[in-house]
Amino acid sequence: MKDENAYALIIVLWSIVIIGIIFANLADEAYLNNLLTRNDLKRREVRDASLSGLMYGIDILKEEIDYRDVKDMIVKELDFESGNDISCQVEIEEIGSRLNLNYDPYRTLSSLKWWSKDLEQEVEKSDLFPNLSFSKEIIEENYNKDYEEFSFDIVSKEVTTYGKFNINYARLDSLRKLLELRGVDESQRNIIIQELSRLRREDKLIDLVDEMPNLITGLDMTSFDKIKPYLSTEGRININLVSEELLDVLIERILISRDKDSKSSSRYSRLIANYRNNYQIEDFEKLRSHLNIFQGEEFDLLNVYFSTYSKYFSIKVKSSSQDIKIQKNLNVIVERLKTGRDTYKIKIINWTES
Repeated sequence: MKDENAYALIIVLWSIVIIGIIFANLADEAYLNNLLTRNDLKRREVRDASLSGLMYGIDILKEEIDYRDVKDMIVKELDFESGNDISCQVEIEEIGSRLNLNYDPYRTLSSLKWWSKDLEQEVEKSDLFPNLSFSKEIIEENYNKDYEEFSFDIVSKEVTTYGKFNINYARLDSLRKLLELRGVDESQRNIIIQELSRLRREDKLIDLVDEMPNLITGLDMTSFDKIKPYLSTEGRININLVSEELLDVLIERILISRDKDSKSSSRYSRLIANYRNNYQIEDFEKLRSHLNIFQGEEFDLLNVYFSTYSKYFSIKVKSSSQDIKIQKNLNVIVERLKTGRDTYKIKIINWTES
């Protein structure tokens, strides 16, 4: 009898131990599930904060911008809180008022201190770069080694790959790459290149992209429709923001292209720089009449090279939870399209997140 009671006691004790283990595991599992659910909800909150930050940046760009305040307003971090422990930081940067590595003439790119003939040859052999990171290796291997201050950060502040091909002055070798990329057949590629080359030799400017079928003999509408979204006749570089050094280079190109004395470029660029320190340039006609510069064909080329508003921006958003150390980063490139006098539509052209 005693043995039976002892066995029964042992069974009861083991049952208690097993039940305890089961309940402990269930408790651990419940805690783990609760923690995973909490972390998942927090990740969603952090991502939602990032999207809110992105919309905040887009809303800013939909309105008119005073470019005289650009250093204090656009290239700046904007902070706001979203939730109890979630912070969101938004940084908006204008990236369009730079030389275009894919399209701008090599003679213009050669004004950059880090540019070299070897780099030019490598770029010429390369495909079009979707973004600047694709050019990093080529640039770092072939930059001008006499420029001791070189860094890729400098490159990213001076050139971009975003923007459309300007049919009045951009490199025709790049146009050939673009035509091939968009599936235009070889015969049409040759017709387009030859006819644009002829128009440039005759110093004829195309005012609107839609004029191309009338000006280029042999251009079929199927090929034109393939490439039209990637072409432009308007200036991309905001004259309110462009550096005075690049302003001088571009004005010199304008004068040279019209057989004018390029020595006037420095004076022109100083006058424009002084003017924009006090006034936002909203109209090239007002600029010309006020400064009494750029006459005839010189003035026409202002609209080819320059714009009075910015078209390309990056919006960087970083949101994080201080509670459980979760972070979300968005880097979005947008195109800013004018829809009215002071209103803009924002088109997302590149999106990365981590």
